[in-house]
Amino acid sequence: MAGVAALMSAPTACGWLQDLPVSVAAHVWLGYEPLFTARDRGWLDAGQVTIQETRSAVESMSALRAGKVHAAALKLDEVLGARATGLALSVVLVFNVSMGADMLLVRPGITELVQLKGLRIGHEASAVAETMLAEILKVAGLQRQDAAYRIAGHLNLPAAGVLAAFKGLILPTVANNHQMLAGPVPEMLLTARRVAARLSQSGLLAQKDALADFVNGDYLPAGPATR
Repeated sequence: MAGVAALMSAPTACGWLQDLPVSVAAHVWLGYEPLFTARDRGWLDAGQVTIQETRSAVESMSALRAGKVHAAALKLDEVLGARATGLALSVVLVFNVSMGADMLLVRPGITELVQLKGLRIGHEASAVAETMLAEILKVAGLQRQDAAYRIAGHLNLPAAGVLAAFKGLILPTVANNHQMLAGPVPEMLLTARRVAARLSQSGLLAQKDALADFVNGDYLPAGPATR
């Protein structure tokens, strides 16, 4: 699942914010740490962007709904869920892509997914867990029945454990973001369609979303799209 920056949509794209600093709500999470590091190191121009640190994605979403911020750092399923309730959001930046940070843990002795047949699988009631479970069952053919030291304190982790904590996360470059958010058929849009279909089938979206204006690469720095 991807961690993204979701911006309130507007008909005039970037124009409506050209004279304002963009305010972004974000909570402490590994994938968003480059944003906080940039803030703490003074790399962000306060005239262009301000960061409102929140305690959770729920708090970030509340700030968006209340009009207290222009954008928020959210997971893909959270953006889909918000759009399903009428909140017009567009993905303008991809912070991180889970490549193993979310995983299935099994008891010793279970070495193949097919061995899960007839066993109980516990998972939290979230879109990420529901999506993972559906894919696991599908693959198994089953059915339902240095920077480290700077950011360690902010993440509340020992410095020696920071790099290990990032294992399984990809922090996309500008070129990667162009690949995912720009072009005639952005990769993020294709992923969003698959996730939205799964969430809709599971009853986790309030209504279907055509995903119009779901991604917007206009806010990215100029750079070549690479493959």
